[in-house]
Amino acid sequence: MSAMDNPPIGRNIRNARDNAHGGGVRPRASLAVRITLVVLAVVALCMAAVTGWNLLAATRFNQATAALNLNLASASKEDADLDALSAAQQQTDAQFQNAGTFGFLLLPQLRQSIETNAEVSRQLSERTRQQIVEQKGLAQSNGEQTTSDNGENADAKSGGALSDEQKKQVEDLLKANQQSTPSDSTEQNDENNSDTKNNQTSKPW
Repeated sequence: MSAMDNPPIGRNIRNARDNAHGGGVRPRASLAVRITLVVLAVVALCMAAVTGWNLLAATRFNQATAALNLNLASASKEDADLDALSAAQQQTDAQFQNAGTFGFLLLPQLRQSIETNAEVSRQLSERTRQQIVEQKGLAQSNGEQTTSDNGENADAKSGGALSDEQKKQVEDLLKANQQSTPSDSTEQNDENNSDTKNNQTSKPW
């Protein structure tokens, strides 16, 4: 074999070395691509989960708000059933609580609306409980009375009615809820009718 054959052998050795180094780079590049794809998939999955949770929270919020509007309308009626109203408010408060779960994942506007209406619902629940306690105390007091004149009977009958301050508080609750959520014409008519009746006669809670 002549010396002229050595250069091709040297080039073959260098080529083999280059191929060896090149073979080591390709797996690293492939691994980086796979990691990037996994990260993008995780981010997309998280965004989808957050979006889905916001849609679920919005649905729960709308249901709770509809129930709250009905309860506010019932609270302004002359023949309001306080026990039924209190039970309905317990469910409404629970609905708002569920809607606000994981609030840090909710959009700011949705989270604020839930907090605002939840506070209105809490105030109505507290007001209803106070009226139930007052009416029970009044009934017990009336049961202990042995004699009363017509004036006293009239006072006893009107004892369960809303005071001017309580009427104003219910109206404030209605206004607060209307400012945070759109109100339909039926609810507005109920409020107007309630205001008209307030000017004519006192109403039981």
